[in-house]
Amino acid sequence: MGRIAISVLSKVISIIVGQKITDPTSGFSSTSSTNRKVIQLFASDYPQDYPKPEALVLLSRCGLKMGEVPVSMSQRYFGESSITKIRSVYDMGKVLLAIFVDCFKKRIP
Repeated sequence: MGRIAISVLSKVISIIVGQKITDPTSGFSSTSSTNRKVIQLFASDYPQDYPKPEALVLLSRCGLKMGEVPVSMSQRYFGESSITKIRSVYDMGKVLLAIFVDCFKKRIP
């Protein structure tokens, strides 16, 4: 996904979960308490379409705290991304729609 799309997703998800999320697409995040509740939650209801950003919303809706693990990303030296600018905008729209639908689903205890 493009940088602009990631920035938009970061801002929207940050507002929804009530904490700053810098990159909801990288997968480098963790819960502050990786415990039985988290394992049971993800075993029964792990998001399928856009798992990384949707999982952050799911964790927040269940009252679980999370944090990001800082990583260094390397620049691509060879080849091209298969994600075009148009595809990036399309994907961002689909992720935002999925996240908004998640926000209106029945709250998990």
